[in-house]
Amino acid sequence: MKAEVTATVSTRNRYHTTLPLCLVAIASQIIKPSELIIFDDNEPSKRIDLREDPIYQNIFMMFNAVGIEFSVQYGLAEGQVKNHQTALSIARYNYIWRLDDDNIPESNVLASLIEVMSLESKVAAVGGLVLDPKSNLTENILASNKIEDVLTL
Repeated sequence: MKAEVTATVSTRNRYHTTLPLCLVAIASQIIKPSELIIFDDNEPSKRIDLREDPIYQNIFMMFNAVGIEFSVQYGLAEGQVKNHQTALSIARYNYIWRLDDDNIPESNVLASLIEVMSLESKVAAVGGLVLDPKSNLTENILASNKIEDVLTL
């Protein structure tokens, strides 16, 4: 199943660390985005052509197999915020799922975000929760959803 969603990933200096994991996680979503835009924000002298890298050749074949259209855009090395702002003008779909190159979403994340968006027509944006592994959260396996607990994680 696909959703009319543009996923965007901004990357810098993570070609062979977390970016491949992030991209495979996007392809593994229960509900897949229709489009993926990868913003390569590396310095021009450090960029590689992802189409020539064997790891990315396999990942791009996976995108083709699951029907996710994708493109690589070169950023201006001005940071991820600028890249995600650029997505607003080039995304083909009204909903944009913004990811960073070190996000590795579980397979139900996009489906959960879409569900929240469909419940309330006044919702314009939702975000995932990322627990800091150094927080020593040991008493509960689930984080509190109370605003007063936001700083306790």
